[in-house]
Amino acid sequence: MLDRRIELFLTVAETGSMSAASKQLYMAQPTLSQQMSALEKDLDVTLLERGSRGVSLTPAGQVLYEDAKRISEQAAGTLERMRDLDRHTGAVLRIGGSMNQRELFMPEVISAFSQTYPDTELAFITMPAQDIPRAVAEGRIDVATHWLSASVRELKLQWDVVATFDVGICMSSSHRLAEQDSVALADLDGETLVVNPYGHYDASDAIRNEVASSPYSITLVDASDDEPMESYTLGRALSIIPIPYPFERPHIHIARLDTELKIPVGLITAQNRSLAAKRFVSMAKSTLKEA
Repeated sequence: MLDRRIELFLTVAETGSMSAASKQLYMAQPTLSQQMSALEKDLDVTLLERGSRGVSLTPAGQVLYEDAKRISEQAAGTLERMRDLDRHTGAVLRIGGSMNQRELFMPEVISAFSQTYPDTELAFITMPAQDIPRAVAEGRIDVATHWLSASVRELKLQWDVVATFDVGICMSSSHRLAEQDSVALADLDGETLVVNPYGHYDASDAIRNEVASSPYSITLVDASDDEPMESYTLGRALSIIPIPYPFERPHIHIARLDTELKIPVGLITAQNRSLAAKRFVSMAKSTLKEA
């Protein structure tokens, strides 16, 4: 609710450094310096003493910092109280995710949430995984299942880990490894492995790196956003999926990969998420912790 430049000023004042503030704000340092100079010009006061070791507040800057901080905290409290009306107004919580992601753990969380907060209506929105972070950032979805990715960080979304899964290798039930419950990288020598492209998700990047650094001849192929991972087994390729996997298919077999790597899955929300979204995240953590 504050002027954007005053919000920037608060960060500069609290970090005591233009450099540190620019990193925290994901803003170029020259741009931040220009914003501070423009604010001082508009107010016709000097707010910051600039030195080789950082910045410090002038007396005028100290006054602005204290008052702006107080107003910011009051505004945050006002927003929280307004969102608290969710329990009385029959709020709608829009839950998003790809079909596979949502089915990983959502049914039990949804059941627990609905029993605890019966006045909150749940609306489910299914969309391709790559579209989810933007939908959350734009306010079209309140909370969604998602892997940690560069887009989540770039959009400055809140990501809360709620479950961790083993790495699974999905294959045709007629594959030579289909009799095994677990496989090592050595077993995959000479195979083609379908993995999400670099930069899509942190977990798949880690798996790619482990495979690429192994001494085995494993061909890595980029997965398509439009194809479920298990569909690649029809072409005799193997694919990476989390275990436990929510869907059973008669034509596929899933074996656990012998690796220390894990696949964390979380819920993403906007930084200013609603009370209902906060409750859902909290419910997911407690429900899955007890499971």
